[in-house]
Amino acid sequence: MTASHRYHLWFAIAALVGLFALLGTIVVERQGRMNRFAADGVSAQAQVTGRYTETVTMPEGKLPRTWYFAKVHYRVDGRDYRPSARVSYEFYEGLEIGEMVPVSYLRGDPETVLIDPSHEARSLGAIWMLGIGFLCALGLMVWREMRGGPRRRDQKKQREAIRQPIGRKPPRWKTSLSTVLMLMALASFFTVSIWTSRAVEAAAIESLGPALSWLSLPLALAAFLFPPVALGMVNLWLMNLPA
Repeated sequence: MTASHRYHLWFAIAALVGLFALLGTIVVERQGRMNRFAADGVSAQAQVTGRYTETVTMPEGKLPRTWYFAKVHYRVDGRDYRPSARVSYEFYEGLEIGEMVPVSYLRGDPETVLIDPSHEARSLGAIWMLGIGFLCALGLMVWREMRGGPRRRDQKKQREAIRQPIGRKPPRWKTSLSTVLMLMALASFFTVSIWTSRAVEAAAIESLGPALSWLSLPLALAAFLFPPVALGMVNLWLMNLPA
């Protein structure tokens, strides 16, 4: 291993440790909040009394971020509470002042409320997926550096190995059916994928509970990708059929 490779390796390890510590702190805080609602959450009906947004200025060159909040009113042991909590954009747009919505508040702290479980689950799920993705990428970089880095000769052999000879064109019925399947896969992104992902996300949040609700995001993404991927696999199988 050269000095340059050794430097890159130690840099990757330092970045790995720093990223793990940062994401671990965020996950512990968010997961702790969800665990508290799973253990001490009390379900109730609350009246929507308001909604508002907060815009956060980002570094130069990036668009500002907007956070959405809902404010509710409910009574606990004869005392009125009017807390607010962050919600998703979809939840925010569907709110109407005065309507009743289901919420969950902490038994020992009624001011702490959970209004939109899907927003909490998506946020925590995104952090988990981002952390796992970065850790896998850094781990792969460390593994490649330990092996001495990529070799152009090996890459050339791999390209030659996967290169397929050009054969005769497939029959017209195959290409026509393949085109239809590709169009169906494209259309599924805007129809079936959206419906299935929303249904799976809602079912996961309801069945898994607050502590494991973060799994609803990867499950929803898997459900979103399933229709086009399935159609793509059928397309590949079709093109490999003998003429």
